[in-house]
This record gives sequence, structure tokens and C-alpha cells, in this order.
Amino acid sequence: MKMIRNGYQDYEYLRLADKAGHAAQARAVANGLYPSMHVAAPSPAAIENARIRLAALIGGAGS
Repeated sequence: MKMIRNGYQDYEYLRLADKAGHAAQARAVANGLYPSMHVAAPSPAAIENARIRLAALIGGAGS
């Protein structure tokens, strides 16, 4: 259940970054974590870093 909730929250981060006008940067963050369907095992630290970067985009610090 925790993984499902985290996935949903990550999707919301991406959507909010898109709404804030940072779609390209948000996509770059996502593609950095998951470069292909066959390479999908980022470290927990990489995931947390991506969340921090997305939060900065949403908050306006990533402009």
C-alpha cells in the first residue's frame, strides 16, 4: 500500500510541476530516474533527490 501511495504522490508532483509551467524539467527528472522500461531500479536516495527537485519546481525555486 505504501508503494501505491508513493507512486500516486510522485505522479501528483509531476502534474503540479507541469501546471507550474515546468513540464520539460519535470520530465527530465522522471527520465533521469527511469531512463527506460527496462532500467527501473533507482536507489531510494535518487528517488528522494528527484522528489526534492520536483518540490523546488512546484514551489518556484526551480525557475
